[in-house]
Amino acid sequence: LVGVLIRSFYLKTSARLLKALYILVEDECAKAILTEIIRRVDSDFMQSVGIFPAGDADTIAKTVRAVKTTGLSVAAVRDGDKNPTPSDNIYKLPGALPPEKELFASLAVRDHLRSVYNLDLNDFQTNLQGVDHHEWIGRLAERVMQDKSALAAEMARSYARSLPETETSSLVTLLKEATRR
Repeated sequence: LVGVLIRSFYLKTSARLLKALYILVEDECAKAILTEIIRRVDSDFMQSVGIFPAGDADTIAKTVRAVKTTGLSVAAVRDGDKNPTPSDNIYKLPGALPPEKELFASLAVRDHLRSVYNLDLNDFQTNLQGVDHHEWIGRLAERVMQDKSALAAEMARSYARSLPETETSSLVTLLKEATRR
């Protein structure tokens, strides 16, 4: 399985410019949040990284360990509810929940959605009982008639701006250090 993932990783990255660091995340929501965190802290660093959704926490950890043996600079940023392993360049997003749940719990995101879409997220969430959290942004995008990726980026930007600078800066610093390992 890891061999297939490495081959897939190389195919995805070979058509793009070489990056100083390849960062694996679990899904598109995590990618949106990490993108906005990096953009907030050091927008120039954004130019030198590639962020790729690559599966669950265990899969990306195994892939990072395997890709590191090739000499490429690679790191993983797991969801906030997973444990980091900094010695393996495996970090985690801020918070203690999966990224979708972090977004929906964020006061800054709630205020943004109310301001832009005239939507009360508390009311909307009553329709999400029993719905897998990976589907929440898609359901919300349908409700506000917005592209799912665009909405995820908007929410991630509001969320990232509301995070304490110490949390965002320390994650970006760790990723910068990973380019040298």
